[in-house]
Amino acid sequence: MNTLEIEEILETKRLKLKGKEKLIHYLPVCLFLTVPLVDLFYLFETKINEDINGYQRVIDGFNLVWVSLVIALLVLIFKFLSLKFKVIESDIDFDKFKQAIALTVKELNWNIKSQNKEYVIATVNSGFFGYGERVTIIKFEKFILINSICDPQSKAAIFSQGGNEKNIWIFTRNVKSLSITAVTKNC
Repeated sequence: MNTLEIEEILETKRLKLKGKEKLIHYLPVCLFLTVPLVDLFYLFETKINEDINGYQRVIDGFNLVWVSLVIALLVLIFKFLSLKFKVIESDIDFDKFKQAIALTVKELNWNIKSQNKEYVIATVNSGFFGYGERVTIIKFEKFILINSICDPQSKAAIFSQGGNEKNIWIFTRNVKSLSITAVTKNC
């Protein structure tokens, strides 16, 4: 993560994914769109071949298409919103920030992937199926940004079975325990 990326995150309060990460993050949406796309293909095929019975079967099955579209839309909204950072208003110094990270690493078995005095990127392998979370924390002078999503370097997942919320909650609790003035806000 470079200075330009951090500045963009500060401006948008959203995690920026690139290329393959973005594809894996939104892959569940694509999976729910396969039913409508297959039905659309069959709709055109039956219309071109003038297959009235096949056409009617496709039209009769459109309830499943609508359900798939609604689910895809809900997953898209959920995935989009999951990229938003939470703000922890706190003026803790760098040493206490490192201490909060260390407490959370110990408690949640985070694996630090990248770290400097401005940010920390950690992953958590949480689950039997190998799904994990990626936590991104960026320290500014008066506040800290934190985000936890299903790890886009791992398998595609719709949700983390509470792992993302737990990562944010535990880290926030640790920051608050080391600070007198810590307050959490949604962006």
